[in-house]
This record gives sequence, C-alpha cells and structure tokens, in this order.
Amino acid sequence: MFSIILPTYNEAPNIRQLLERLRRLYPQEEMIVVDDNSPDLSWKIAQEVGLQDKNLKVLRRMKGRGLVNSLKEGIGAAREDILVWMDCDFSMPPETISGLVGPLSDSYDMVVGSRYVEGAKDGRDFKIRVFSSLLINGLARLILGTRTKDLTSGFIAVRRKVLDKVGISGVYGEYFIELVAKAEAAGFKIKEIPYSSVSRLGGQTKTAPNFFTFLIISLRYFLTIFRLALSKAV
Repeated sequence: MFSIILPTYNEAPNIRQLLERLRRLYPQEEMIVVDDNSPDLSWKIAQEVGLQDKNLKVLRRMKGRGLVNSLKEGIGAAREDILVWMDCDFSMPPETISGLVGPLSDSYDMVVGSRYVEGAKDGRDFKIRVFSSLLINGLARLILGTRTKDLTSGFIAVRRKVLDKVGISGVYGEYFIELVAKAEAAGFKIKEIPYSSVSRLGGQTKTAPNFFTFLIISLRYFLTIFRLALSKAV
C-alpha cells in the first residue's frame, strides 16, 4: 500500500480527471490533494470527488503557500510508509506509478521517474524549459557527482525512512536536487525508471508563467547546486 500526494494550485481543468484516473488504476490506495487555496476552486472540485471516495483526503491550505510546504503537509498527513507524489497536470503519466512503487519491494529506498534514462523522453513543447532542465541536470551531476540522472524530476516513490533521515527543504522544484543528493550521500538505494514527460493537459504552469519568473526559479536551482557543493567541501 502507498499514499499518493498531489500538490495543487489552479488545477481545475485537470484535477477531477486525474483523481478519477488514479482511482481506476489504484482502487485501494490513499490519495491526498494538498491545495494552496486555489482561486479556481481546485480544492472544491477535489472535495466533490472525495464525497464518493473514502480514501481521498483534501487539505486546503490557507497560508505558507508553496510546493515544498504542500509536500511536507501531505507527507505529514499520509498514513502509509511508501509515499508517491507527482504533478497534477498530466505531464507525468499516472500509469507509471506502479513502476515507481514496484522496485521498493526489491530493497530500493527511492525510485525516481526519469526523463534521462534509456526509454525515456522529455516531450514538453516549451523547448527553453527542456533545455534548462538538461543544463541544470548536467551541471548538478558534474558538480555533485550524483549517480541519479534526473535531479529535477519531482516524480517519485520513496520510503518514509528516507524523508525522516534527510528531509525536504526549498521552495520550488530545486528541493528535489537536495533530496536525491542527500539520500545518495546517506547510503539509500535509489533506482530510476523511464517515463515520457509531455506538456500539461490544461491550465497554466505555476512555476514559470513568464520569462522573468522562469529566470528567478532557474537561479534557485543553480544556487542549490552550488550550496550543496560548498557543504560537501567543508
């Protein structure tokens, strides 16, 4: 058994369809929607679905917005030892979750959905984001010396003991670089499986809605890489 954590903000075009597909695929698993009080009422749509689903929790967050804070709250509310999380825009295929969870029974501690291993693809339409992801991942692997290839994935199944040991910190997707790097350094066993990323099904991206925001968020990734490198050198 595992818990699926779904951080949301303005995902009204996607959330009902995603929840219904996840439930068809994983009928007994716990799902937790952690919504940052979306103006488009994503939380209300999830609550409506939850009226018919006893294994769906909806957490409506009124303060401390942000991806990492949402993940922390979802992790704290989850009942299972194995935790899965993903984006809610269909850029990450729900069918891949079974492939993420499966290797954990073979003594792995973390399984990452990867766009950079054999059989995978980054098929997003926004090519500057594809290029920036390649650049950030290449730089992170070079500087940090990690074995994991997709350090900005955000698509993961992980045992709770990993999070208890290394935690998660940050604001946006840069948290994932630190999570994986620290998990590797702590000796946890990590596996990557391929998946094909696509552009979001509906709605608008929250992490980079304009070029200026995109640059600011990209800077966070680079600063995280160099901070981790400095901490290793001390």
